[in-house]
Amino acid sequence: EIAQELAALPAGVPAEEMSKRRDLRSLNVFAIDPADAKDADDAVHWRALDNGMCEVGVHITDVTYYVQPGSYIDRHAKRQCFTQYLCSQAFHMLPDELSEKVCSLRHGVEQLAVSCVFTLDSNHQIVDTWIGRSVVESKGKLSYMQADTLLDAQKEKKERGAYPQFECVEGHERAISESVLGLYDIAQAM
Repeated sequence: EIAQELAALPAGVPAEEMSKRRDLRSLNVFAIDPADAKDADDAVHWRALDNGMCEVGVHITDVTYYVQPGSYIDRHAKRQCFTQYLCSQAFHMLPDELSEKVCSLRHGVEQLAVSCVFTLDSNHQIVDTWIGRSVVESKGKLSYMQADTLLDAQKEKKERGAYPQFECVEGHERAISESVLGLYDIAQAM
């Protein structure tokens, strides 16, 4: 039954869903996960705004679009309850085809998401919030070690622009690296 339900899922983002959601595909959305992660169900973005403020977004795959209530996949997920991580393997709540492909925020692929977007002032106080359904296109993926390497280089006052290699859509290395630094600055201020 799982194979039949997976085969019935739409390829790509259906046009009718685009009109119901906020289009966030132009943002530099990216994931930071363990190096061996096969899925990316969450991602973030950061950008400086013209008024001295910044914007932070948290994006989670909209699994509810793909898993219909009462379906075989839904019943399987309810029995499983959560993904179990062991030292050398993971037992996903959802079938691998969903968790690693259809519902994974892979870079360069448009995906349906639920997003929280916060506008912060220069003191890192939240001044505006938007929460809703969206369409995102992840621009890249960093491992924790790659993000740490980037932050360490900045702490050592190395030249800005010496970014570690990571998976991303061509031309987005600098923007993603600047986003990691922007998020780090916010974390340090809190």
